[in-house]
Amino acid sequence: MIARIRGRLLATELESVLVENGGIAYRIFTAAGLVERFGAIGDEVTVHTRMIVRENDLSLYGFPTSDRCQLFDLLQTVTGIGPRVATNILGTLEPDRFALAVLNEDVQTLTRTKGLGKRGAERIILELRDRLKGMAPQSQGAVLQPAAAAGGDGPGRLREDVLGALVVLGYSAAEAETLVAKSFDPTATVETNIRQALKQVLS
Repeated sequence: MIARIRGRLLATELESVLVENGGIAYRIFTAAGLVERFGAIGDEVTVHTRMIVRENDLSLYGFPTSDRCQLFDLLQTVTGIGPRVATNILGTLEPDRFALAVLNEDVQTLTRTKGLGKRGAERIILELRDRLKGMAPQSQGAVLQPAAAAGGDGPGRLREDVLGALVVLGYSAAEAETLVAKSFDPTATVETNIRQALKQVLS
């Protein structure tokens, strides 16, 4: 599998970029909302990629950051969610906003995505919530639950919501714990804490 391509950005199209590496130009599909994030024509760029192989097709999908690639992998595990819809989700919602939508069962936010209807959004919530409950750390005696469903307030609840969102994004429970330990701010919002945790990955 081609996991990453580094090369010169030759051209951009509505939903793809063309990157040259070693004399070979790769057409990499992405979301329209992400095209400009790869850089300017002629720039040396890095594209995090996933190869999708089907009977009559072999395509590369790419993203400007590794966290989006991980989320793309996670979305591919959901029944009925193909690479195009998964890519559109990543172009519509920031990873932390997507995580919050799943945790809060926010169908309206998810269906802002082109090609994703109410049933698809509900399927994403159902299947990723189940995975979240199965993977969430239980060292404190309670399974993590979406913010709208769980009770209680305070720093402990806030921290659990942040950990849960990171697990939804594809991080293991141990990785989420490490990221949150370095960045958690009990006075900040869930969304701000998620952003701060994700910055640790890029630092």
